[in-house]
Amino acid sequence: YFDGAGVQRDYASAYVWFSLAARQTPLEDNRKGLTELRNIAAARMAPEAVAAAERLVEAFRPVKSGR
Repeated sequence: YFDGAGVQRDYASAYVWFSLAARQTPLEDNRKGLTELRNIAAARMAPEAVAAAERLVEAFRPVKSGR
């Protein structure tokens, strides 16, 4: 979503996925990189859009697959 490779560029979606990925990774360097990318996406968004994306991050609950 960040680069729009194969999908329409969507900084709000990029913000959400970078935030969720940063929460999940056990590696500090990966977390820092993901957080930096999230912050770049946020800088390209209106404050209201960042707040809405953050609400989506907070509301996210993973679903366990039946496999």
